[in-house]
Amino acid sequence: MTSPSLEPTPPQPSRVPPSSGATTLTGMVEMSEVEGGCLVLRVGTTTYELMGGDPAVLRPGNRVTVQGEVNPNVATICQVGPVFEVASARVS
Repeated sequence: MTSPSLEPTPPQPSRVPPSSGATTLTGMVEMSEVEGGCLVLRVGTTTYELMGGDPAVLRPGNRVTVQGEVNPNVATICQVGPVFEVASARVS
């Protein structure tokens, strides 16, 4: 017969699911010079850090429309705004 283990179980990281539903944004792609450069989308007065997407479309100077989701559970080196996970992008 085996006795139960008395070693504590390490805590598991919690994960909050990303926001539900896709969002569509239209704005200008820029390269932020923070921490060596990060791709951002300026929409009015809001700046989103872009994650993923087609690099041929998401080029600095392009006006684009992107679909995807804001993910509040992602931390980045640049920390220039909310992270927007791009599912699709097109020049507009």
